[in-house]
Amino acid sequence: MEWTDEVMGSSPAPSLDSPPTSSVSMIDLLWTAAEQFVEAGRILAALTCLESIVQPNAVLNPPSPMQVARTRLRIAELLLMHADNIEEALVHLNRALLLLANNASADAVALQFRVTRLLATIHVNKGSLHIAKQLIRQAQTVLGRSFGASESDAGWSAYFQFRLADIFRKENNVPAALECLSAAFGRAESDRDRQTQLIASATKVHAALLGWEHGAAHQSLATCAALVDDIRGSGAEVPPSVELYYPLLRALHLMRPRDFPTASAALGSVHAAFAAMPRPRAAPRP
Repeated sequence: MEWTDEVMGSSPAPSLDSPPTSSVSMIDLLWTAAEQFVEAGRILAALTCLESIVQPNAVLNPPSPMQVARTRLRIAELLLMHADNIEEALVHLNRALLLLANNASADAVALQFRVTRLLATIHVNKGSLHIAKQLIRQAQTVLGRSFGASESDAGWSAYFQFRLADIFRKENNVPAALECLSAAFGRAESDRDRQTQLIASATKVHAALLGWEHGAAHQSLATCAALVDDIRGSGAEVPPSVELYYPLLRALHLMRPRDFPTASAALGSVHAAFAAMPRPRAAPRP
């Protein structure tokens, strides 16, 4: 199971502000046309519309840096999803990040985090882990200065810690990965976000098992069990992925000391959780 959830979903046409009405209307029109082309599967036409926004002198009045940054992010998303054009996507994302570097507004910071997320994902997939870490550390610095300004800050804080933990795990630096996950757990605990606490604890089990840290794995499993009981006791639902992930990790942990009977029971919980998951309905035959 991946430690982070990378979603490169399509971004809705933004609410664009700034320059004179004629320029804004032209940009709105180009964005609307681009999204319609995407829905129709005409990606090249969509890219042509968006690229006309970021080209010099493409509209009656120059777009604002925020408008250009949003557009470059959308171009990068389309290039990655539909053309697998990583290098050109990197160019757009890096330029977007530069445009946002000195803008401390809440909208600009949120956009900067979205750009950083995609850039870090690309560099991790390319194996450039040091660049991904640098990008995330820079975003964490920005987040530290502005934390609390947006409702999404807690989510970004957890995301960056999970992403760093994943990178450290790839580098076989288990202690650093566990430290990041502990930080994510601590933030979630202060926010009383039990589901994020549960995911952080389950991921700590994973990291500890990979590093043969049996004591840390045992402690985190106990935390998982308490959180699962707490969440269910409050009437809330345990995330379906954790319903499978937690008992599977528990079974793996029990196999290390060769406690096969208990491990078998834990695997039974995995089968039960899998059987209880909703299945997609088959399409009716014509």
